[in-house]
Amino acid sequence: DVAPSRGLGDVYKRQVVDNKMIVGKKYRGSYVKCMEHYVRDRLENCDDLLYDTIFITHTPVPQEILDTVNRTVRECGSFKHIYETNAGCTISCHCGEGTLGVLYLHKLKN
Repeated sequence: DVAPSRGLGDVYKRQVVDNKMIVGKKYRGSYVKCMEHYVRDRLENCDDLLYDTIFITHTPVPQEILDTVNRTVRECGSFKHIYETNAGCTISCHCGEGTLGVLYLHKLKN
């Protein structure tokens, strides 16, 4: 997932490594641009994605952000189904307002 930091213009990509939540990448700039770069980083040049379904899951974010993320997802792949979903109470409480993630599946490795 991606969450805004408390500093101006910083957005962090969180990821789990060895059962610990760490900062995977730090994006800088406007929130809209950070979200576009985050989605592109996740989906572009990834040859093992399953293009059946993708979820855009979020806590409360401005409509401009959702529109940008939705457009970027469509530009990055021909997903059959794109669903926008609200994050549940655990994510919302722990990550807060402005958190957004894209959820998708990879092909199984042989």
